[in-house]
Amino acid sequence: MSETVYRLRSSDRGTVLPLAALVFAPLTEEDTPIVHRVFIAGQDILDYQVRAAHQAGAQHILVFAERLTAHILATSDRLARDDIKIEIVRTPEEAADHLHPDELTLVVAANVIAAPQVYRLLMQADKARVLGLRDMEGLESLERIDGFTRWSGLALMSGTLIRQTARTVGEWDYARTLLRQALQSGVELEVDDPRHADAPLIAIVHDQAKATAVNNAFLMRNPAATAGLIEHYLWAPLVSALVPPLLRAGVQPDIWVAALGLSVLLTLASIWLTPFMVPLLLFLATGVAAQVAQRLLQISLRKMDRLDIILAGRLVVGGLALLGEATQLVNYGFGWGSYILTLWLLIEMARLALFDPWLLGKRSLPVWRASPDAVALSLVVGHLLNRDLLALELILAYAIVTNTILLVRSRS
Repeated sequence: MSETVYRLRSSDRGTVLPLAALVFAPLTEEDTPIVHRVFIAGQDILDYQVRAAHQAGAQHILVFAERLTAHILATSDRLARDDIKIEIVRTPEEAADHLHPDELTLVVAANVIAAPQVYRLLMQADKARVLGLRDMEGLESLERIDGFTRWSGLALMSGTLIRQTARTVGEWDYARTLLRQALQSGVELEVDDPRHADAPLIAIVHDQAKATAVNNAFLMRNPAATAGLIEHYLWAPLVSALVPPLLRAGVQPDIWVAALGLSVLLTLASIWLTPFMVPLLLFLATGVAAQVAQRLLQISLRKMDRLDIILAGRLVVGGLALLGEATQLVNYGFGWGSYILTLWLLIEMARLALFDPWLLGKRSLPVWRASPDAVALSLVVGHLLNRDLLALELILAYAIVTNTILLVRSRS
């Protein structure tokens, strides 16, 4: 057995081999009530493990579950809705039959949670290997390899080894038997030291306290994309307070995104049914909800496609709300100049979108830039102070200055 102590690093494959994953479902004798379930990134542990393996490149995913429960079937259905197909196997022989000998297979032990980059780096390896952790306090529940190392619960094994192990496992624990067989056959052992500040997150989660610590680590290690001034100083603290309870409660990110979409439609309807201040307030509320949705989707490893469509629609609705306000100002006697200022502001915000597509924070831009939420908040404050036209003029000037500076920077 060879050992290499290293910082997790990527390697280029010399040849392209099929990639698979064998994920061990949590060992439960019966379905766990939702009030007692443990949630990682707003979802069940098995859900997260499969999504991480799929995102890392696993084309063929097996879930090993000795007992087929309604909970596991529900997880399979949720994954299928996101085009992630899994095969449920119940015995080592069945798992072996579903794997091709040439498939390099990512093995994930039950209840083991790792940061997405750990999955990616293992899947990029050019040969089978076992990932160990330098032994330290808090790792007692992990399988010991030697006097200094414990198994992280993650390994990359050949389909041939898994098929051979299936014939000899007997009554032993299948995952641990795979580990022993891999080490005895000379599979490379790579050891990471979790005491390093930059060490990737790897943990075994059995209770809510540990799950909460892992969720907090995910939030800290995956900061939100830089947004505008209002989003950075006002919305971000609100999001930081809202997201952890949602993760603990297991609120499905897809449900939150659907609720956000309904809120945008409600904002659209309010433009014609309510005073202009109501659409602007609803627009601001959807701004906070959108930030929450981005964070939930980001750490739960979901696609952003549907959210991007909703956020694009939100900007269109915000533009219509702005035009509605201009109509109200004209009706209040401010004159047709309100339309000119409003259209000019919309043009400036469209120009800003060229620097930052859809203003979704996809590019690294300074936080002081103008943003749709800053426009809405400025107009709300101006109305409360009975300075509607002045607020419109100031936010227009802010947008012009922002675009001018960004244009000069891009040319230089």
